[in-house]
Amino acid sequence: TAGGADEVAFEDPKRGHGVFTYQLLEELRARAATPDQVFLASDLGATVKVAVANHSASLPGGKVQTPFFGNYQGTQGEFLFLSTPPRPVPELKLVARANMPVGPQVGDVLVNPVDGAKMVYVPPGEFLMGSNNGNADEKPPHRVRLTKGYWLYRTEGPRMRSRSARPSGQHRS
Repeated sequence: TAGGADEVAFEDPKRGHGVFTYQLLEELRARAATPDQVFLASDLGATVKVAVANHSASLPGGKVQTPFFGNYQGTQGEFLFLSTPPRPVPELKLVARANMPVGPQVGDVLVNPVDGAKMVYVPPGEFLMGSNNGNADEKPPHRVRLTKGYWLYRTEGPRMRSRSARPSGQHRS
């Protein structure tokens, strides 16, 4: 997770992402710069954990965000990544709609050219996240604000779909 229980997950407006997401993407970019490099998710996690702590401590308020990495409900195993030379990623095409306003709207659908799956637009907004009845890390319910919209697969697909939709070489198992 992006932070431990009861920790704030920091946003850095200059970076356009939360601190965790920004540092994870930066580390993946850095490792992708060296083709044919093999690395483990645990190694990636250790590097990102330090980078997130340093980045969050440098923000106003100086509090540290500490990502948590571990197994989910007793699962075991390790992800192995292999970096490959970059390749162009096909552009997603918007399904045509009459009198379309500028920018994506609720209900818009994209077809991913890599796997043909449909994706729907989730607009920016606020929602209540968490539960008083769930696990400790879900408490208490709190408001979350999405400042940017994003695209989400319409339906959950087979595991292979998630692999084929990623740029080549982001992981192998």
